[in-house]
Amino acid sequence: MRTFVLLSVILVLVLCACSKRHGSGDVVDEETFVNYYSDRLVVIEENNLAHSDSLNSRHRLDSLLEAYQITPAQLQATITSYRGDIEKWKEFYDRVNKRLDSLQMKLNFRKS
Repeated sequence: MRTFVLLSVILVLVLCACSKRHGSGDVVDEETFVNYYSDRLVVIEENNLAHSDSLNSRHRLDSLLEAYQITPAQLQATITSYRGDIEKWKEFYDRVNKRLDSLQMKLNFRKS
């Protein structure tokens, strides 16, 4: 019986240690998330316009994660934290749109 209890405790500790945690430390801050997502949309559109192959597209998106120092786990944790809060998503997309508009205006200014 004592062995069973000891093995049960060890099993619980191992399961807790191996489980993924999506606490607030894993979530990307809102400003970084807005900037990353805006740039991600630009990269996706550039890849579409250039008819880039999937390997090149994946490489560019991975490079973007590295540039913002975001891990795929942090990205997923952030998306999960936004899920279920429609108002938070709306505010997020409003900020993304404003950033994209700002980038477009800067590009147009440089061209003129």
